[in-house]
Amino acid sequence: MLHVIGVIAIFALGMVTKITVSKSSATLEKVTRAHETLARMFQQSSVPGRFMKRSVGLYSFVPANDDLPVVTVVNTEKIGTNAVGIPIVVRGKYEANKRVLNITSYKFALGAGLAKHERAFFNTANQPRIVSAGDTPMTSIDATIQAGDMGSNPAPKLLVVEKKIRSLRKKYRQALSDKNNQARSAAVRELADVLREFRYDPQVTHTLKAQYGELDNYPPWSYARIFQLSKSVVAIGEPGDNATNYFEPFCSGFMVAKDLVMTAGHCFSRHDPRDLEVWFGYVEDQAGSRPKPLRFAILGVVAPGPERLGKFQERAQVLDFDEDFLDLAIIKINTQSVVGNRNIPHDAKPQCLQGWNARKSVRKGRPIYVIGYPGYPESGRQKVHDAGRVYLPFRIRGIEFAELHEKVELDLIDLPDGQRIARVEEFLKSYEPQSNDQNPWLELRDKRYGGQPRFGVAIDAFKGNSGSPVYDRNHHCVVGVLVAGALGTGKRLTASWELHESVLPMSAIQRDLERYDSTKWLAQKDALKWR
Repeated sequence: MLHVIGVIAIFALGMVTKITVSKSSATLEKVTRAHETLARMFQQSSVPGRFMKRSVGLYSFVPANDDLPVVTVVNTEKIGTNAVGIPIVVRGKYEANKRVLNITSYKFALGAGLAKHERAFFNTANQPRIVSAGDTPMTSIDATIQAGDMGSNPAPKLLVVEKKIRSLRKKYRQALSDKNNQARSAAVRELADVLREFRYDPQVTHTLKAQYGELDNYPPWSYARIFQLSKSVVAIGEPGDNATNYFEPFCSGFMVAKDLVMTAGHCFSRHDPRDLEVWFGYVEDQAGSRPKPLRFAILGVVAPGPERLGKFQERAQVLDFDEDFLDLAIIKINTQSVVGNRNIPHDAKPQCLQGWNARKSVRKGRPIYVIGYPGYPESGRQKVHDAGRVYLPFRIRGIEFAELHEKVELDLIDLPDGQRIARVEEFLKSYEPQSNDQNPWLELRDKRYGGQPRFGVAIDAFKGNSGSPVYDRNHHCVVGVLVAGALGTGKRLTASWELHESVLPMSAIQRDLERYDSTKWLAQKDALKWR
């Protein structure tokens, strides 16, 4: 397996290989058509989208159309630093067989590359508005994003650093190909030293004004949306006491149907679900008061189905989850409250779920947030954990995987060589190839969790967040269920292969539900809100 995955990473960087893993011809044809379509579009006219910086000297073009592939730009010297991340239209030549784009020109275009909700926010037309030559203010903006204009041309230092980094990356990849761990360690340590030295040098790392991490600017309406979604996220705990207002949740969950809640399977490791409750409105309000929550009894487990429930409960007690028994449960709740015989709140609604057929997978760097009920050091009342990012994607393709491979090893650079290489091999084993076409993908089947499908996120979550929904920050659908995380240390840490929060992907959950007759109905769009 290590050899196969290593070959994939090398092929993604331009070497020829074959992967002997089964793949349907239908998927191959779909991928090929997408690349051919993009090539035709570039032949005919300009294409709207954005430039995105992956690392120093490495850029991609992200088309505005979600059905088109993200591609690597080969002549990066053409990209002005102010052109990264903004809506543009690009002219160039795209070589579909090599998956590379050679750009000839680009312009700022208000509305190009914006998502639907962004177009609505900016009140722009669906078609990009190209800046006209006579539009002096906009022409000035267009000028600032070109390489070489208004100080955006790469400084001599940048060109030297990029050349050095390219050389070290070439040495690193060659050492991987040769299975020479000594040369590999030397190359990766030198590369880490260069990246550290110039990490905060604005001549080298500057792309946008935000230099303190990822760009986290969001429209005001998105916060109202998050507040509304929070009404559908529940706390899970033993029966509370309304007289003393004492409640102590130990897990979180969220509505997927009018009487169904999805959560983590390990939430029932010590309890029969029917001995527990879910609580709506377990919050601290704006005035600082803590109203009593609405309590609803759990009636039983819907997924896993009855034929697997006994085995699931046995495994949950010893936390023995794997690819056959995911760390997941869907529970049925009473729609009348324990106290007062009240209905489920009208503003608590089934959540949108990003299933297998969604047009885009959750890529590395994608902004996410979590809603749940964290325990110590938090109050146990509901919290929103915002400004998170995907660190380890569930599904990933060739060139992106090669970049992630390098990033994972760099993040572990402070470990001794043998320990670092062992961790990287553990990472490689966990990404399993899923295809044999010219643009293969891999899926994260984390060997540390019994080969369960996972993706890793960098976000501050706590013990009571198990079962929390993980939302995409752009379309606000649930992309996964938070099921594990790093221990709290009270120290500022950087995400790595060893340190991250672990999420069960919603797309993998849908596929798992489809496997069994008793739960197949839950994978249908008329049962849950699959996107």
